[in-house]
Amino acid sequence: MRVVCSDVLTVFPTDPYWQPGRADGARAAALAVELAPVNPRLVPVPTEPRWHAGAVFVDCGSNLEAVGCRRCGNSLELTW
Repeated sequence: MRVVCSDVLTVFPTDPYWQPGRADGARAAALAVELAPVNPRLVPVPTEPRWHAGAVFVDCGSNLEAVGCRRCGNSLELTW
C-alpha cells in the first residue's frame, strides 16, 4: 500500500513584491525535495515553484483560524 502525502511547504519573502528568478526558484524547490525525509510508503509528489503576478493571499488550505495584520492588529473576516 502506498500513501499520498499532503504536506505543503510555502516560502514567503519578507518583501511581498519581490520574487526570486525562475532558476533560483527551481533550485530552492529541488533543495526542499533533497532535504525532505524519504519514506518508501509515500507516493512521490511533484514539486514545482508557483509564481504569482503580484501580491496574493495564500492560505494554509485547512485549519485556518484567523487572518490579521501584525502592523495595525486588525483582523480580516474569513468570509471576505
